[in-house]
Amino acid sequence: MLLFVINIFISLVYCYFYMAHNMLIIQKRDLTILFAEALNVNEINGILLYQTREIGAGHADFVVGIILTSVGSVSSVETDEASLNRLNRCLTSLQNKYHNLGYVEFHTHTQATIARYGEFYANNLSGDDKNKIFLGVEHYVDYRHLLVSPKALHLFTVKRNSIVELPWDDYGFIQDQNADVDSLRSSLSVELAEYDFVFEC
Repeated sequence: MLLFVINIFISLVYCYFYMAHNMLIIQKRDLTILFAEALNVNEINGILLYQTREIGAGHADFVVGIILTSVGSVSSVETDEASLNRLNRCLTSLQNKYHNLGYVEFHTHTQATIARYGEFYANNLSGDDKNKIFLGVEHYVDYRHLLVSPKALHLFTVKRNSIVELPWDDYGFIQDQNADVDSLRSSLSVELAEYDFVFEC
């Protein structure tokens, strides 16, 4: 009986930590763009716009575009909350036409940032980054945040009031170009023309 209870507990913990989020699927060319941005001097932030689709027995979030929301300095980048709220309203209005849209926020720690503040920031969040992630969770239940440095991608979320990193092997996947995704990307770039949808097809 005790062994049965322990197995149930382990299964519940596994589900809680590892099945709450869909896999994030990024095309190689988007990845190339993100890494190129991380080689610049100033940090940027933005969103990876995705559409949730069925894949096998589950679902995955296919990135269909990158929208730039702010450009900062070598030290930091602030989120333009007004712009992000406006974008949120716009995405909500598009749900009837393009179902299951969502986004993952991202920001870069650039080569210049790491040179100035140390190698630690190639793979880790700053205190300000953590505060922004906690704020993000207040507005978006399925909140995830991607840190992009010249060397790596790190995907974070919040569990039980703590920031945890989602293992990329479990939650991220890089794919070659996908014509279906590109078609949606092209349509959305027109719908979102007022935003800095600069990384379209």
